[in-house]
Amino acid sequence: MRIMDHEYTEFCKHHKHIFNIWFHIVCGFIYMAALAVLTGYPVLTIVVYTCIVAATVDISIAILIAIGLFLIYPILQVKPVIIFIIFILFYVGPEISHYLTNEPPQLSLKTFTPYSLIIDVLYLLPFSIRSLLIPS
Repeated sequence: MRIMDHEYTEFCKHHKHIFNIWFHIVCGFIYMAALAVLTGYPVLTIVVYTCIVAATVDISIAILIAIGLFLIYPILQVKPVIIFIIFILFYVGPEISHYLTNEPPQLSLKTFTPYSLIIDVLYLLPFSIRSLLIPS
């Protein structure tokens, strides 16, 4: 059993509609690229993130994510405040797709913990790609 299988199972309960999954993928690539730029070390951040995803989810998904992030992050060479706004907008953006598809959001104030926030930030993109490529 992979380290994140339980979290992935929980993710799948709230992400069944194809529009919701695609919207999460698009937003995930943009907010993770913005986060990489915000660290000040985008290449290192993407490499470390790729290693985390490879070790906990799947190496092929990790490579796909790395390629996408390396293509996107150079576009985000704007003022840090703009990058931060992009990060926030595209991080909360997927919540909109839950309402459009009538799927309950995974995070709520009742279930919120620092751990759930970290999992959501780091794994929204790989879990969305995995659910698209390997439907449960």
